[in-house]
Amino acid sequence: MWNDQNFSIQSVFKGNFSVSIQVGSNNGASWWLSAIYGPAKRKNRPLFWEELENLKSICFPTWILGGDFNVIRWKEETSTKNPASLSMKRFNTFISNCNLIDPPLTNAKFTWSNLRAQATLSRLDRFLFSTQWENIFPGHTSKVLTRTTSDHFPIVLESSSISWGPSPFRFTNAYLKDPDYKRNIEFWWGNTSQPGFAGYSFMHRLKQLAMKIKAWGREKKGKDEASKKAWIKEIDLINKLEAEGTSTEIHREKRIALKADLSQITLTEAQIWAQKCKRIWVHEGDENSSFFHKICTARQKKCLISKIINICGQNCLNDSDIVDAFIQHFEEIYTDNRNSHLFIDNLDWCPISNTNSGLLDKPFNEAEIWLTLKSFAKNKAPGPDGFTMDFLQKSWSFMKQNICDIFKDFHSNHTINKVVNETLITFIAKKENCETVADFRPISLTTAIYKLIAKVLADRLKQTLPDTISESQMAFVKGRQITEAILIANEALDLWRNKKERGFVIKLDIEKAFDKLNWRFIDFMLMKKNYSQKWRKMIASCISSVQYSILINGRPRGRIKPSRGIRQGDPLSPFIFVLAMDYLSRLLNNLADKGKINGVNFGPNLNLTHILFADDILIFVEDKDDYVSNLKMILHLFESASGLNINLSKSTIFPINVPADRANSIADSWGISKGHLPTSYLGMPLGGKPSSSNFWDNVLQKIQKKLSSWKYSQLSKGRRITLINSTLESLPIYQLSVFKVPKGIAQKIEAYWRNFLWNGTSNGHNISSSDGTKLSPQKRKEASVFTLSIAQILPSSVNGFGNSYLKKILYGNA
Repeated sequence: MWNDQNFSIQSVFKGNFSVSIQVGSNNGASWWLSAIYGPAKRKNRPLFWEELENLKSICFPTWILGGDFNVIRWKEETSTKNPASLSMKRFNTFISNCNLIDPPLTNAKFTWSNLRAQATLSRLDRFLFSTQWENIFPGHTSKVLTRTTSDHFPIVLESSSISWGPSPFRFTNAYLKDPDYKRNIEFWWGNTSQPGFAGYSFMHRLKQLAMKIKAWGREKKGKDEASKKAWIKEIDLINKLEAEGTSTEIHREKRIALKADLSQITLTEAQIWAQKCKRIWVHEGDENSSFFHKICTARQKKCLISKIINICGQNCLNDSDIVDAFIQHFEEIYTDNRNSHLFIDNLDWCPISNTNSGLLDKPFNEAEIWLTLKSFAKNKAPGPDGFTMDFLQKSWSFMKQNICDIFKDFHSNHTINKVVNETLITFIAKKENCETVADFRPISLTTAIYKLIAKVLADRLKQTLPDTISESQMAFVKGRQITEAILIANEALDLWRNKKERGFVIKLDIEKAFDKLNWRFIDFMLMKKNYSQKWRKMIASCISSVQYSILINGRPRGRIKPSRGIRQGDPLSPFIFVLAMDYLSRLLNNLADKGKINGVNFGPNLNLTHILFADDILIFVEDKDDYVSNLKMILHLFESASGLNINLSKSTIFPINVPADRANSIADSWGISKGHLPTSYLGMPLGGKPSSSNFWDNVLQKIQKKLSSWKYSQLSKGRRITLINSTLESLPIYQLSVFKVPKGIAQKIEAYWRNFLWNGTSNGHNISSSDGTKLSPQKRKEASVFTLSIAQILPSSVNGFGNSYLKKILYGNA
């Protein structure tokens, strides 16, 4: 051992494919380390799996494995087209059965190469460890090191405590049920004061209140921990008296009371961890705090940013350089450097009525504000003020006058105080092994009161959209669904293919869609849509008075004042964005009406040129030079007006019945890559065959990955049912809502459900078909959804689509 003062070898076990040692540490902890070298030949793998299972009986539960397993888990872990699916399944079954954690590599995707001209790459090397081992060595990261002579990259697992810095105030929803909190909160609020405008005063009073709550919470935590230790000690003493036969009825009654008190503290702790890990499906009384703690720990490690490459290509490793890299990136994004924007005026705008415009301008009332406040989820992450929407809901009785005063000021003056509109930018990784700031998706966390203001405005605005937004936009408009966009796209492809017509389907990618939207363009669209000047001023105030801070590793940093863009996470943003995207629809429709572009003809009065789902753009254009050229011109006009950039390098053109030379020529002239069908559109297959098993591989893999990420040993059967209802059901249902599933695939999905429910595993070998009878009648009824799809339902429910675009395409204009 490299450090025999801290560690010692207690036992050694050698196998054909592994060497395992039992390690003891000076603090009394003991754990097993297994070095693995898996067989390269498939015929030897049954012996390998058997040896790993034997190791489990020796080394579990405090166990870490590492080495060359010579097998992958998922298709994306290799560059080969047809990996060994049976070996993948066996490997995933082993990991699932042992409840092992598979940490992602932070700086690479593959660990092995065959070093040939057309290299085959795979992730054959990895670490796996149990949750018990993780408890001893938390805060781990796995990465590859420099390769010299070997065809494998060496990998290293580093474990260290994560430093999050000073923690900003975050309100704990569990306090809302505490009797002492309930007795004090209104008194605390009454003792805060701040002169000034309603919004400014409210925010500064909240800061004063936060200090009082934080001090009270710190004191409460200390008392609870002391009480918990004392009660456990007293319960142990009563248990010993019971074992000795000397306990009395008084002792037994005392133990019941102590357990009730202890249960209340345990429940509060579980609710705190559930809030931290953002589990919105947690039931009242759920005490599974260890499960929530693991989720929260995993979330923190996933969100930890330990290095980044800045805009100059430099590798930033220390805290200040990482912060500077993020601030520079977002200062550039949120700064509008364009001197002019060209707006096309003479289009068919389909404006809202004067009546609807007037309804938007009416004063806000208490009932409307309260109804909106009640609609918010309770456990969403708070913004810079630290207060949740659950806090505002429970505090409505003594805060409503202050809140209504803010709305009254806003309606009169059309301005939002900057402190109300302060915003934190937090990040979600778009992929594993993020290297640059662009690899993260920014999410805005606003103050609770701004979120309420924006939601009230959004609820009003969305009522006007069905009358003014083009039928081709399927997102954020009442009565329109994402599945309609997918069905229309597949219908269009089938029509072109069946009629042997030549055309192009173009998937366009918009770069930083929300972040670069021009504010003057937003106001131009609102004006053309007949929204009043009062409404336009209120919207302008919401989007322009914002100030950003960057949330890096749990701490707010910097200050950014934008001159363009709208926020991901702002309730208003989706509806503002579809209004902006309607400009593109109006341009394309105008071109089609003049015969200067042609798409897919579903009838004499229905020429499909495009489908939009927010910023997902799918364009259909007949293969003619003039049409293709005119389309390119329209896209330039859209960019010039909106401030958005269409990223052709990330866009794709799909030729339909077009000769290869012609397709290559068009793709080269656009600077766009040529794709092949089937492809993915809105998370579903486009142009594929639903009867093929390969069509459903993505669904099956999503379920397996989700199951492998959960810690089954910490979940009771009731918790597994909750996860099935909240998460597992939604994974296949999306694709099932459009395409008919083959019977064999449906049976596989049901097997995953049953095995997870009864065994806590995702493999399909431990449950007999008779176990299905244990499912409740309701669950068995729900399982029957796998034999249905919207494609089967459509003919009998056509009237349910009203006058929708989908109905027109499927059944004509009549």
